[in-house]
This record gives sequence, structure tokens and C-alpha cells, in this order.
Amino acid sequence: MGGPYNLVFRDIDKKVYAAEIYTRSVCYLLTTVDTLLKKDHILDYVSNEPQTTIAPFGYGIVVVDYVENVILSAQGYGTVFEECWSGFSNSMFTMGRSGELDEKKRLNDLLAYSTKHRLVTNHWDKTKAKSHPIKSKNVDDFLKEFPREKYGSSNIYFKHTPFKVYNKDEDRKGFGFVKKKLKDLGIPVAEEEWDDFVNRHCSEE
Repeated sequence: MGGPYNLVFRDIDKKVYAAEIYTRSVCYLLTTVDTLLKKDHILDYVSNEPQTTIAPFGYGIVVVDYVENVILSAQGYGTVFEECWSGFSNSMFTMGRSGELDEKKRLNDLLAYSTKHRLVTNHWDKTKAKSHPIKSKNVDDFLKEFPREKYGSSNIYFKHTPFKVYNKDEDRKGFGFVKKKLKDLGIPVAEEEWDDFVNRHCSEE
């Protein structure tokens, strides 16, 4: 399952964009090195799908700020800085289709880009979850370090140097944190729409 949420982007010139984006798309955008370094993917996306309301909707809100190098997230789909290990199977990198080769390059770029990536097993159960630092700097070494037959559907969590990342829950506290942080960053929010969403979304708290 998935759905939309609001992607807010502030470029280095302090121009603010916002666009409706679907859950899986933002996971891809924020685990692609070209997005983080060159901003091409995000800028193209928000320029082509603009909307002006700075407030959560659908699953919530994700903010990428290139002025202060901050990423904010308060939404109900899951952390946007992970990839499910099943997406990086051995067969994916040997079948030769262009999309799969692109995926191999994307993971290669991420592994080479920065350190402190980690693989988490049993990520759906915090009482059993175990974090493993990833030492590999390319896909071939990664597949040897973490063979799929042993690590199953583990998730990969990427370190987003040089960004400070805030992953918050989809509750009043989480949305309140992101709202205050946006104001601290000088990004105006749509107060009425924001409060209306939180009151509806968090009505049972």
C-alpha cells in the first residue's frame, strides 16, 4: 500500500517548492546520490508538479532543505531513508535489464558516497531488531558481506551526509516538531491547513 504526501524542497537560492509525491517515489529520490548532491531529480519533480501549500496531507510531509542541509520527515509510510533488501537481490544485478543496471549503479553510488550505512534485520520488531554496520563500498562486496539467503528481507539504512535528518512519527508531537522546525528555518507554513490535517489525522490521540 502507499499514497501521497507533501514534498517540500528549498533550493540554495532560498526558493521554496512543494509537490504531491507518492510514497515509493520519495524513497527513491532520497536514496539517489545525484538527488543529494546535484538536486536534479527533486528540482525536476517539484518544478513539474508544483503546489503552494506547505502543510502535510495524505501520509504526511517530507522536507529537503539545501540552505541548512536539513531533511525533515513526519509521515506514516515509514522512514524515507531506507531500502528493503529484497530490492537488492543477486539476480537483480545479473539479468542485465537497464532498470536493474540503474539500481546497481544507484547502490554502488550510495555505498561509495558516505560511510555509516547499516543493515537492520527484523526491522519490523524493535525487540528483535539488530543493526549491522556496512563495510562494503560497492555492490559486489555488499552481496558477499550480506548474502540474501541469510539476511532475508532486511532493510538498508543510508547515512545522508552532509544532511541532518529528523525522522518523526505521524503524531501531534512529530508534526508539531516539523512545523516548528520549518518556522525556525524561515519556511512559512499554511497554519489552517496544517492544523486541520493534524486534528483529523491525530483525532484518536
